[in-house]
Amino acid sequence: MTERSKKTDPDWQLQHYASVGKDYGNKHFTQADSEFTSWILEQIAAVNRAANTLAEVGAGTCVFASLLGKQLEVDQKVTCYEPVAALLEAASKYENVDATCGGALEFAAHATSNHFDLIYTKDTAHHFAKEALDEIHDGICDKLVSGGRYAMVVRTPPNHDSVPVGKIASKKWPSLYTSLNDLLQSMRRVSGWQEIEFTRWEKYVSTSAVEWLDGIKRRDTWSVFSALTPEETEGTVVELQEQFDGDEWFPFLHQYDVAIFEKA
Repeated sequence: MTERSKKTDPDWQLQHYASVGKDYGNKHFTQADSEFTSWILEQIAAVNRAANTLAEVGAGTCVFASLLGKQLEVDQKVTCYEPVAALLEAASKYENVDATCGGALEFAAHATSNHFDLIYTKDTAHHFAKEALDEIHDGICDKLVSGGRYAMVVRTPPNHDSVPVGKIASKKWPSLYTSLNDLLQSMRRVSGWQEIEFTRWEKYVSTSAVEWLDGIKRRDTWSVFSALTPEETEGTVVELQEQFDGDEWFPFLHQYDVAIFEKA
């Protein structure tokens, strides 16, 4: 697939995650026992600690949804929607999730209305198609109970000072993904809920330089790396090796823009 077609073909992102498959739950920043996972679990749990009915849209392997359900001690299975069947192969080992192969539009259309105390997306909303945002957000609002909350947790676009993805990937990011501004504008057009908070979550986590570079080479972590040509990948690795300057570990800044909306 050429660089041009990757930018215009919405399936390239699905193909990236399908190629990674069920092992994605063991990749960078998705390990159940990692410092990052403990932190982000606590951040999302705090959005609605009284929640008993949960849903994650874009749940991947469902490992995070399972952990959040346990942390909040819910007595119902966590509803998970994930459009990539290969990722969901891992979901069968989590007894406290109910997984459906479908994306945000399918959730908006088919999940139970007026049912969920907490719906969230993590590292997902920037994948939503811009032309479908209003339909998605209207549907998410419909699925919440009165007083229920939706947390959109979307990674802040990386730059040289925050996350070492390299100059090429940083420049490509805006053309590959739906912008925060487009997401927020759509969410604010929904009449059935109100904005509670817009904030940024940040945490530095010490990260192995070798593992990070290997993930870029294999294209088995962030989808942005699958948008690079082989030549661009090689150039990115060289750039980052020079940036790390022989260090085995580097401080990875996890930076998220978070919007929390509550249904009236």
